[in-house]
Amino acid sequence: ADVELLAEIRALIHVYKTTLDFGLLRGQFYRLWDPFDSHSTQVYGAEVTAWMQVSEDRSRAVVMACLLHLKEVGKIIPRLQLKGLSEDTLYDIIDLAPSSYVRNPQTLQVVCNPVPVSKFSGMQLRGVTLMKAGLPLQFLFDGDCSLFEIRSSELGARPGPAGSVDFSSLTGARSQAALLQHY
Repeated sequence: ADVELLAEIRALIHVYKTTLDFGLLRGQFYRLWDPFDSHSTQVYGAEVTAWMQVSEDRSRAVVMACLLHLKEVGKIIPRLQLKGLSEDTLYDIIDLAPSSYVRNPQTLQVVCNPVPVSKFSGMQLRGVTLMKAGLPLQFLFDGDCSLFEIRSSELGARPGPAGSVDFSSLTGARSQAALLQHY
């Protein structure tokens, strides 16, 4: 189990090193959902937070969204509308940390899937769609997060391993939430 945990940590460090470069960090930071806004907590029925960092040339962005605490069961969290992108640019959406957890459609229980599920990888949308219509996010439990990269299709393939890091070899590895609780 310790070997699997170390492999998962290495994979997440690889995501960090290949995604957050100096050009991206010099760009604009946007808070998309404010966890301290009491109005949004009432509307969403949950304490949620989301932010994004957009490169200066608006060709790349990294987006992080988290469910901090679900207050009302059954409320649908609205689509996450992004900011700061170029309206006419076609963007690839790359899931950087696919989830190992899915909801069983028969029992509605949250169960661990042996192969992580990517929510957005392979999807391409224009900037105007991402900013006006947004992306549907689904959180399964408190502490559940989404981390993805928005990358202009003109930039070509992402450097390093194609798309997101392959977590599928880590059968039985802990989820990100369990990883955080472990330390």
